[in-house]
Amino acid sequence: MQTNLRKGFTLIELLIVIAIIGILASALLVSLGGARKAARDARRVADMRQVQTALEVYFNQCGNYPGAAACGVANPANWAGLSASLVQNIPDDPIDTAPYQYSYYVETAGGNQRYILRGVLENDNIALQDDIDNLTVPVGTWAPANPNTLCGATPEISPNWHYCLGF
Repeated sequence: MQTNLRKGFTLIELLIVIAIIGILASALLVSLGGARKAARDARRVADMRQVQTALEVYFNQCGNYPGAAACGVANPANWAGLSASLVQNIPDDPIDTAPYQYSYYVETAGGNQRYILRGVLENDNIALQDDIDNLTVPVGTWAPANPNTLCGATPEISPNWHYCLGF
């Protein structure tokens, strides 16, 4: 009697196993997408609070927030200009689809004493309950943008959850 011993797998068996692994991997990636968005949002909130702390340190040293020509630094026209004003690297948005923004209030006397920071979150977040919304801004000049355009009347409407901090 002769026995036919088969060693190895057929091509069909290998293709079926590879297809099953591919289906499971794609399902796993789809389910982790929400967690990745939540992680990026948590980073955005932490970044904004870090910049807020840096602004307070700047205020303690210079007597005002970046925007006036104090401390020998030019007015920040954008986020990179704010980084130069604070003389430190400040974080950028994790995926840079909606860059962080900084706006400052220029008073007619005494320099600028108010600011707004804005980041855009990807999901609804509990941090949105503690941010500033529906701003009542003082009459004066905001540069480079009016905070009402940054953190307007309906900031928590998907897909743009505006997270705004300020003083």
